Amino acid sequence: MHGVREKAFKGLEAFQRRGGDAEFLPSFPVLDQFGAEGVYIVALNFQNARIVKQFRQLYPELPIFGQFELEDPAFLDAAGGFADGVIYVYPKVDTFSPEVQQFITEFKTKYGSDPNYYVYVGYDALNLYDWGVGVCGLDPKCVISKILSLKNYLGIGGSISFADDKSILKEFEIRMFKNGKPVLYLS
Repeated sequence: MHGVREKAFKGLEAFQRRGGDAEFLPSFPVLDQFGAEGVYIVALNFQNARIVKQFRQLYPELPIFGQFELEDPAFLDAAGGFADGVIYVYPKVDTFSPEVQQFITEFKTKYGSDPNYYVYVGYDALNLYDWGVGVCGLDPKCVISKILSLKNYLGIGGSISFADDKSILKEFEIRMFKNGKPVLYLS
């Protein structure tokens, strides 16, 4: 991994010892000791915007990486222009398929906002359990076994399969914020 993991873990140890409060700025210079070439944010959602803004004050050119939670409108509102250039992984959802378009329309009509990834995952999980109970009744071992045997189940949140070790297999895409909007970076 080109030394990324080793540098990241050493930097994380030092950062965790100094960080933890709402003021992150004093903690960032410790990353210089480890030759940081960017930062990966793993924080509570309400902290992400503060971290991005404070990090950009010291390191305006270094890349910031994160997770799909960053696509929350509250993050964009709070981070403002500091969000531009932040790169994050997002589970692939075909928002152009007729089924997903219908789901989005119905969700917006009922709740007044676009669904986020948690909505897609929750909806698909409920449908998987419903299908499993329909096949197996209320036998939990049977339900779990049936769900884990699925390959390429096409849900609202994308294709779902399970590996032999029971881990979920999903497609992801890489997105970034540009002019305050999420755009596809790599697919």
